[in-house]
Amino acid sequence: MKKFIKYLQERSKNLDLSLIMCYALLGIIGVVMVYSASMVSASKGTLTNGVPIAANYFMKRQFLFFMMGFIFILFISMFLNINVLKKVSVQKFIVLATLALLVLTLLVGKEVNGSKNWINLGIFSLQSSEFLKLTSIFYLSY
Repeated sequence: MKKFIKYLQERSKNLDLSLIMCYALLGIIGVVMVYSASMVSASKGTLTNGVPIAANYFMKRQFLFFMMGFIFILFISMFLNINVLKKVSVQKFIVLATLALLVLTLLVGKEVNGSKNWINLGIFSLQSSEFLKLTSIFYLSY
């Protein structure tokens, strides 16, 4: 256990605390905004086809996804060497994986409001165009 804690302390030296604090601040602001925008509508059932739910339902859900994303960002920033993204093979893999995800969206995508942009994964839906934004940033910065 001591070795693991020492390993985590060693890896955490590479963390950019200002970036993580900005992410946390924006995430918390996002949770507050979701709560302020949905508390009345949720309790009246406007957002759930007439079924009233708890006023903080959407806030709890947003906070859960924020925490999952925060843990993911911490994990990535601690254990991923940024120089890996500079390799041509990794760049090609990221571009091809994103294109495959976009094609998958066309084939098995869920239609929402007349647009087939979502992949249903059970507990949440995924919009593959978000990965395209990240891929373009990585590729163009390369």
